[in-house]
Amino acid sequence: MQYPNPDNHIAVLIDAENVSPSNIEGVLQELSKYGTTSVRRIYGDWSSPQLAEWRGKIQQHSLKPQQQFSFTKGKNSSDIALVNLLRSVIVASEDEDGWAQLSSIGATLRNRSPEFDSRNWGYVKLKDLTKAVDLFEMGRVQTVSGHTNIRVRIKK
Repeated sequence: MQYPNPDNHIAVLIDAENVSPSNIEGVLQELSKYGTTSVRRIYGDWSSPQLAEWRGKIQQHSLKPQQQFSFTKGKNSSDIALVNLLRSVIVASEDEDGWAQLSSIGATLRNRSPEFDSRNWGYVKLKDLTKAVDLFEMGRVQTVSGHTNIRVRIKK
């Protein structure tokens, strides 16, 4: 039998608008095999009746609810929160032409939201997530040393 490593800290970030609460017990039980779930956050518009089933699970599983208001009907508030986070980080990292180095975006994301991980949104790399959000333009630039840097800016 393999025992969990208590030094492995796992962040559980749930998009309540797109995930059923019926599987939370199994998910947490499976994750406990690999380490300690030290961050347990659940995102959604908690004023919405559609999340009523989740409300009973929050305290039971020590989930920290994060309010994401649904300002736009038919849009996913958690996805909008992701786009807003990416936009604010790009603006904070951009140069005078509006371009930001992807590495700077990643560093700023880690500082602002340590629990952020592009894999939680279905993308292995931040580059892939940023490319999938059709609001950003991506480019490459060669450095003097021959390395290629990826740049991102908000589409105009």
